[in-house]
Amino acid sequence: MRGYIKAKDKRELHNRLRRIEGQVRGLQRMVNEDAYCVEILTQIASVVSASERVALILLEYERRAARRNCRSFHFLVDFSLPWSRIHRGFIGER
Repeated sequence: MRGYIKAKDKRELHNRLRRIEGQVRGLQRMVNEDAYCVEILTQIASVVSASERVALILLEYERRAARRNCRSFHFLVDFSLPWSRIHRGFIGER
């Protein structure tokens, strides 16, 4: 991952990760305060969704890097496949 994520996107990733960190702290507080299970589960769903978004951003950078590398070595790779088919395996079928 070194060197190919733009500074603007790094800031966005850091902001998203800080938000996730805050959500997890909120989860800990909710458990300590005996919040309703449904509220905790809702917050967990938010953390999972936010984490998946970070993963998809990183996967997109990895896809671009792989595409550049394959072109530079003249490999024949079919990049016409829908990207959604690739990342669905990572985050699970919905």
